[in-house]
Amino acid sequence: MGQTEDLKASAYTKAYIDLSRLRDNYRIIKTIVRDSRLMCIVKADAYGHGAVRCAQELYKAGARDFAVAHTDEAVEIRNVLGPDCVVMIIGSADPSYAGILSENDITITLYSLEYAKRFAEALSGRRIKAHIKVDTGMNRIGFRADRNGVNDAAEVSKLPCYDITGVFSHLACADEPGNPMTDVQIEKFRFFTAALETCGVSIGLKHISASSAVIERPDAVIDMVRPGVMLYGMQPSDNMEPVSKFGIKHVLSLKSRIINIHRINAGESVSYGATWTAQRDTLVATLPLGYGDGFIRAYSGMTVEINGEKRPIIGRICMDQCMIDVTGLDVRLLDEVGVITDTNPIEDFARKAGTITYECSCLLNSRIPRIFI
Repeated sequence: MGQTEDLKASAYTKAYIDLSRLRDNYRIIKTIVRDSRLMCIVKADAYGHGAVRCAQELYKAGARDFAVAHTDEAVEIRNVLGPDCVVMIIGSADPSYAGILSENDITITLYSLEYAKRFAEALSGRRIKAHIKVDTGMNRIGFRADRNGVNDAAEVSKLPCYDITGVFSHLACADEPGNPMTDVQIEKFRFFTAALETCGVSIGLKHISASSAVIERPDAVIDMVRPGVMLYGMQPSDNMEPVSKFGIKHVLSLKSRIINIHRINAGESVSYGATWTAQRDTLVATLPLGYGDGFIRAYSGMTVEINGEKRPIIGRICMDQCMIDVTGLDVRLLDEVGVITDTNPIEDFARKAGTITYECSCLLNSRIPRIFI
C-alpha cells in the first residue's frame, strides 16, 4: 500500500485552488500599484491555499518578493524558488537558526536593539539581509516611531552583520475608510524613515501597505506593497470597496460529497444537543466535513449548494460530519456539494462566524487535500 499522503485524494471533501485566478489577481494588483514592487504574502500555507504551489505560480506571473512568518516556511519557499527571489520573515526569527537563515539568503525583520544584538551574536560573523520594522501604532513589534526608536534603529544599522534592505510598518485600521489612525500611522512612518535617512542610514525599500491600503489608501503605496488576502481573491473587510470591483476573483473553492441520505419525521432532532428539530418530515443528507477539518461549529445554519440550490446546514456541525436539509431535491449518494463557491462565498461564512476571511481559509487544515487546477 502507498504512503498515507498518496491516499489524500481519496477524501470526499477537497479544496480546489485555481492557479490561473491567482496569477490573474497578481497581475491586477500589479496594475493597481503601478511601479511599486509586490511582496506576496504566502505565510500560513498561503492563507490555507498551499504555499509552495502558490509561490511557484506567483513566480511564473513575475513575483520575486515573498514573505512568510516562520523559519521553516522561509526555507521551504527558498528551496522551491531558488536564489533570484527575496524571501523574508516578517515576524521574529529564532536566533538559534541564524546560520540556516544566512546560508539560505533569508531576509529577516529587525524590530528592537536588544533582538538585533542577540541575532548578531548568533550569526558569529556571517552576514544577513534585514528590514527594519517600525511600530507606528499596532503595538506589536517594532522600533518606536520616535527619536529614541530612530536612534536604536540607526545603531542597529551600524552592526557589521546586517545589510539593511528595507524599512516597513503595519497599518492597524486601513480596512476602515476614514479612520484617523491611518493618517497618524502614515505620518509616523514618514517621520521615522526621514529621520533614519538623516542619520545616514540607507534604508532601501519602504513599505506600509497591505491589501486594505492598496485599495483604500493609494497615498500609502510607496516602494513596495504586501498583498495577502486579496491575492487569494478574498475581501479584507466589509467596510471597504469589494476587491471584485477590480476583477479580482476567489482562488479557493470547497466541495464535498453526500455520504448518506435518510428521512426523519417531524419532531425528530438532528446532531449534538438536539438544537434543530424538524418542523416537517425532512430528507437529510450527511457530508463528511466538520470542525476537525476546520469547518467550525459557528458555520451551523449556513447554506451549501446542491444541484444549483442553496440548502441549510441543520443542527450542530460535528467533528467529521454535518447534515443538510435536502427535502424536495433529487439527490443521490456521492453527489457533489458546493460548500464555498463564487455564489456561496467565504465572506458569508466569515460573517456567520463573526470573524474575517483570513481566519476562515487558514482554518481549513491538512485533512482537506488541495487540488490545484
